[in-house]
Amino acid sequence: MKFLCLHGAASNSDILRSQLTPLMYELARTETVKFHFLNGPHEAPPYGGLGSQHPGPFFSFHGGAYPNVEEFVSQLQDLSALDNSPEERCRTTSMEHATNYKPELTVRYVQEYAKTSDAGPFDGLLGFSEGASVAANLLLDQERTSERPFKCGVFFCGGPPFKPGNGGHYLADECGEAIKIPTVHIFGARDLGNFTSLALKNLCSSENALAYEHSQGHEVPRAPAVTKRMATLIRKAMQA
Repeated sequence: MKFLCLHGAASNSDILRSQLTPLMYELARTETVKFHFLNGPHEAPPYGGLGSQHPGPFFSFHGGAYPNVEEFVSQLQDLSALDNSPEERCRTTSMEHATNYKPELTVRYVQEYAKTSDAGPFDGLLGFSEGASVAANLLLDQERTSERPFKCGVFFCGGPPFKPGNGGHYLADECGEAIKIPTVHIFGARDLGNFTSLALKNLCSSENALAYEHSQGHEVPRAPAVTKRMATLIRKAMQA
């Protein structure tokens, strides 16, 4: 199986490859699996402290500015104290920075690459953070067509796909379980925004969605025992 891998906001393919290295080695022990990494189309300044940890350039799949880190974290802290559904929290989260997103163009960018790349064809999509949301947009789009090249999706710290035009999300309490293929949802207990991962999981078929909450934050965990657990779930989705 070949996975097309999509990095997070203001990041790049090398960073995601580094994040996934232990998991890739673990999966390769028992599976014939390849990972190919795609940079987003928009060059972007590093977000948070990323620029001091990794060399650029940095890219995003959606263009436009990102919210102030401190203000966004404060908003997520307030939301984490609420006792409402993941979908309601997604609606409450300020997404002013996303009002100029054009998810249909982002989907087209990835679809064209997947169709024309010499590294393809790809059987699965894997995304981290923004890349996971983009992957969800692609999987939702393929549900509406007769072409269904992707057989499974793996989401790290994911979020529901964006609607065009207003920065809103496709959510399960409006759309039901709209993504039918096998999916894996991996997120951290200490990630203040993990309700977005739950909202994405709810949008996927309950029969085919596997979830794992680890003890860390907005990251791909690297501890050996956790890596083995993640690999087990991904194998199940690959073999479904």
